Amino acid sequence: NEEKKDSLTEITESDILNGIYKDDEQFDLIVNIVGEWIIDNSRIYFLEMNKYSDEDLEREIKKHVLGLGVEVVFYDTLKGFKGDQWETVKQTTTLLKNVCGEMNVAGYCTIQLTDETHFIDIFDLNSNNIANAKQLYHVVDHMILEKRLNPKDYHKYRIVNEWGTYELDENKTYYGQKIAKNRGTGRGVCIVTGK
Repeated sequence: NEEKKDSLTEITESDILNGIYKDDEQFDLIVNIVGEWIIDNSRIYFLEMNKYSDEDLEREIKKHVLGLGVEVVFYDTLKGFKGDQWETVKQTTTLLKNVCGEMNVAGYCTIQLTDETHFIDIFDLNSNNIANAKQLYHVVDHMILEKRLNPKDYHKYRIVNEWGTYELDENKTYYGQKIAKNRGTGRGVCIVTGK
């Protein structure tokens, strides 16, 4: 496949960042090369848990950090154990934050947004759009709210980066991310990703 890899020299970093490919074959080639690099240069473990009490989560995080050298923990989907009342979800969130802090690793959790979020512009999202647990805003260090953009609204948005300003391609799917909380900088910034 050296011939195919040679065609990569025609692709610029800007093309990759903006999702501009000559054809599906070129896109698949990039995905495969990136996928191979990730497999060869990273340690990613997937764990499906049937029991997810706070104690189970803490044990698994510590086991993976100490035993396998995990540096980033992703938890999908954040929920309360034996109930989704906001107090329970906040308690689990606090535990995850504390365990990740103690183990000196990053933690990333996903959580559902309210059904009404579909009808709200990405720039107007805030912690009130979190289903069952808007109090999480006070616990976490960073919060990013994300939703799929509706194609009928693509005309409202532009992608702006160091290479210029681009309209959204109606043939692509885009997700908007709003930085709702950041202990550093960048709060209120919206990011658009597409595929």
